[in-house]
Amino acid sequence: MPKNRKIKYYLLCGKFGEGNALDLEVDGKKKRDFDDISTLDLKTIDIPFKSAPEILKELNPDIDLSGTFYDAQYPYRKVETKTFAPVFMVEGKETRYYLDHLKYFAEQRDRKVQRGEKVSLDKNSILELYINTLLYNILKYNKRSIIRQDSFVPVDIKEDLEKGFKQMSFKSPESFINGRDARRLKMILDHYTSIRNLTLEYLATISDIKLPSRRDINNFARYENYGMEPRESAILPKEKKSDKQIKYYQMTLNDFMNKQ
Repeated sequence: MPKNRKIKYYLLCGKFGEGNALDLEVDGKKKRDFDDISTLDLKTIDIPFKSAPEILKELNPDIDLSGTFYDAQYPYRKVETKTFAPVFMVEGKETRYYLDHLKYFAEQRDRKVQRGEKVSLDKNSILELYINTLLYNILKYNKRSIIRQDSFVPVDIKEDLEKGFKQMSFKSPESFINGRDARRLKMILDHYTSIRNLTLEYLATISDIKLPSRRDINNFARYENYGMEPRESAILPKEKKSDKQIKYYQMTLNDFMNKQ
């Protein structure tokens, strides 16, 4: 693996310990490596969750798509792989509001990535209203599954939501959202990845989709993941190596060079 390789994001499908990076269509061409998680999200968010295998098969005819889809950041910490739940379209009247806003935030972050700007979300009325609406519905309708141990919502968000759930016996959702105990929670949700994960978990509670658990997501990082290179090199059969093969080759090479 070249030194200082630029971090990229990929959509993969895997099962039985092996995953493969998938091509997506960008401007009429196949592309699999994206500069940011938001850039990748914008390419998958309009693909219906239930139709993803059929749609993606057209671009990836030789890959088994009967497994589970997941996103990956590679390299992570020089040679590791980090995995995430993907964003697909969840069909339904109620889900449209959340997906439209998630797309808006992804577009905003993607623009900033392309311009080399700080990727924090703009603190405007759209973000504030969305956070308040999302938190209100989570608390009002007692969506406690979002803070289960195996959800992929960050621990600090779970802790603050737990405070909110406990206060619902004597407070309204509005009182909690506008109160002191929700301040840290709102600050955390100013970040795209945090609001992304909370939105995905909430969408699972108002639809019939089944998200991978935190345990599943972490396990995908341990898979032998193939094709996480720019497509031009990844299609060369003799060059096909998994992230683990590249990792251990790189580690061995570094060890060898350090001993010279």
